[in-house]
Amino acid sequence: FVEGMAQETCRDYGHSVLGIRSIIGTATMAYTQGVDLFEFEKDRIAANVELTGSWLLKERAIPKEICQGTGIDCTGGSSGGKMPNCGKRGWEVAYRHLHDRLGIDMPMAARMIKDVKVEDMARWNNKPETLTAHGIPFSDAPIMSISAAQNHAERIKHVRSLPNATAEISFTLASTKTVHAAVYNMGGTLMDRVPLGDRITGAHKALISTSALKPGMYLLKLELGANSTTRLLTVLSF
Repeated sequence: FVEGMAQETCRDYGHSVLGIRSIIGTATMAYTQGVDLFEFEKDRIAANVELTGSWLLKERAIPKEICQGTGIDCTGGSSGGKMPNCGKRGWEVAYRHLHDRLGIDMPMAARMIKDVKVEDMARWNNKPETLTAHGIPFSDAPIMSISAAQNHAERIKHVRSLPNATAEISFTLASTKTVHAAVYNMGGTLMDRVPLGDRITGAHKALISTSALKPGMYLLKLELGANSTTRLLTVLSF
C-alpha cells in the first residue's frame, strides 16, 4: 500500500480523480454553508494530489511493485494511455483550501496548477474549478466564523431573488442580535453590507437590494452578532 493511492488508481486513474474531485466539490459546497469538511478530509486529499502529482510531473518514479507491474492506466485501458501521460488539471480549489487556508505544503499541486492554461481545459468537472479559481488566492472573508450560528436554531432558511432587483432572506435567531447582511463575490471581495437592525428571537424575513450586482453567484453572509452563517445567493436578470 502506498499512502495517497485510491482503490482505482491503477486500473483507471482518470476516473479515480473524478471521485477525488467530487469529494472536493462536496466539501466546497459545505464550506459555503459553514461546515468545514476540508478539515476532516485534508490528509486524504493532500496525500492523493501530491503522490499522483509527483508521478505526473516525473519527480518520482511509479513503483514497479504496485499495479502488478503493468503501470497506471489513464482512462481504464481505453485510448488514454499510461501515466505519466495523463492530465494535471483541476486542483485549484483543493490547493486554495489545503495550502492557502490550512497551511499544508503542496509543491506538486502548485506546479500542476502553474502548468495549466484556462483555455486548455477539457469538458470534465475540473473545468469549472480552473475557470473560477485559477490564479485567485483563498479568501476566508465570506465565512469568518464557523460557530454556534451553524446549529438549527440560528441559520438562514432560504435566500431567493425577486423580480424587482431584491433578494429575500429568511432566517431564525436563538436570541436577540444585531444583524447585518454582507454580500461577497466568489473571489471573496465584499460587494455590499446592509444593516438589518436588532432582531429578536424567532423567525425573520428581510429584503436587500441587488440592483448594484451583476447576474451571477454570490455568497450571502448573515452576521449575527459575533457569529455568522452563509448561503449562496443567485442574482438573476429578470
